[in-house]
Amino acid sequence: MSVKPRSASAPDVALRSLWRVRLAYAGLWSLLLLGGVGGVHALVGGDDAMPQVSAAGTTSTVRRDVGVAGFAELYVAAFLTAGVDEEAALRPYLPTPVDLSPAEPAALWAARTTAVDVRPMDEGYWAVTVAADVLAEGADGTYGPAGRRYFTVGVADTQGGLVATGLPSLVAAPPTPDVPDLAIDVMHRPAGELEPLSEALDGFFDAYLAGGRDLERYTAGGVHLDAVRPAPFTETTVRTLGTRPASQGAGLLARVEVVGTDTAGRALVLQYALRLVEHEGRWEVTDLLAAPPLLISTHGES
Repeated sequence: MSVKPRSASAPDVALRSLWRVRLAYAGLWSLLLLGGVGGVHALVGGDDAMPQVSAAGTTSTVRRDVGVAGFAELYVAAFLTAGVDEEAALRPYLPTPVDLSPAEPAALWAARTTAVDVRPMDEGYWAVTVAADVLAEGADGTYGPAGRRYFTVGVADTQGGLVATGLPSLVAAPPTPDVPDLAIDVMHRPAGELEPLSEALDGFFDAYLAGGRDLERYTAGGVHLDAVRPAPFTETTVRTLGTRPASQGAGLLARVEVVGTDTAGRALVLQYALRLVEHEGRWEVTDLLAAPPLLISTHGES
């Protein structure tokens, strides 16, 4: 695919990112092909699901629509960059001849594409909605953000592999869903009775994220947690937190907002959910949860 020359004096950060994206797309396409048509069927083959063995030795399931979603993401990325006389770039996805005039090649790029919905339309046929973070070429030949756009793509599983059934359709953004009710939905700056808990959590996150003292000092007996290594921050601060009694045994369920600062002074705001118990006058972490529990939970944390 041709790329128009740029001025040597123009900023090249966006262009370097674009080439990284292009290489990533090429690698992903190679993985989807897996050596040919049979590779696609290995991802989205005739069975509804294919068992996979994880690194831990347990069996998980890869659904057919995983490969379909990846195919649609790659197709939308190729479509945005293609244009008149570049229709061949779409042939791996859409074998039907198309006319892209008057669209100019490389006028748009996809910095990122992500499938946000895969909807079965018929047996072996899906409608995939893809979100694309689009970059547009400016008058000076450099690229700048042009917003997020959403496209729907028809993808069919044929004897020859996955194919698109037409050019993408530009559609409105899907509605923003409501956040489910969380077990802890309000957090406050630590003060008063929250201060002892905040101090314990400050020490815990300093050890967990900033290479601080022994993490086991802040965890309950028999609990083992691995700190993040290498430590991404030099300092952490608990900014806000909220608590409620844990429904499973004694102790507290806590939701915490943490600010981490690295060696260059860059800050990142993170949130965590934990279970804690009080032991000999101090709070100790018993579990670092993968996500904040819901108010009404099927796992007993309501």
